[in-house]
Amino acid sequence: MKITNHKNISKKIAQILKNEDKFVLFIHKIPDGDAMGSLLAVFCLLKKWRKNVEIAWDNKIPYQYVKLPHANNLKKNHPQIDSKTILISLDNSTNNIINKFYPNLNRDNYKMIINIDHHYKNTKFGDINLIIPEAASVTQILYDIFKENNIKIDIEIAECLYTGLVADSGKFQYINTTSHSHIMAAELISIGVNPNKIFKSIYENKPI
Repeated sequence: MKITNHKNISKKIAQILKNEDKFVLFIHKIPDGDAMGSLLAVFCLLKKWRKNVEIAWDNKIPYQYVKLPHANNLKKNHPQIDSKTILISLDNSTNNIINKFYPNLNRDNYKMIINIDHHYKNTKFGDINLIIPEAASVTQILYDIFKENNIKIDIEIAECLYTGLVADSGKFQYINTTSHSHIMAAELISIGVNPNKIFKSIYENKPI
């Protein structure tokens, strides 16, 4: 059954996160703040729920994001997958990164692909696709999934979500910034996010 309504897709994704146990997460090479924030927000959530979650990783951690929650878990990793594994792609417009790790992927060795993105040219390669081009960031899409489905956003998840929002909205300057972006930011700050700390991490703490 194909689900097309955003809220229905959001609900389905939330159900899968709650009910399934084995997950592998993917982001693109040379990750930006939205990719890192999305990845670590989902990783934080699934870890808190005691799920079996791994990150397919062969990147270098960008210096701006080394202090994000659970960034120390990012080590070279090629997870083993099987017929119970849910593959979650975040901020990828194509399935190239999944194919890189698993070039011989077939339906016998994974359960489904969830594709969450905001790029207009996303190829909708997932079994479930939540593509919202008007969203300021993928972290904004995740924020909406969590809020719509009563998933608690704690300070660690909030820091990751806020990082992605600031980075992909160009510090709230780009045309994709909306009133909803600012409401999201305000709610994350009310949870305990320090906007000055995150701004400095992204834009001012350059390595010597």
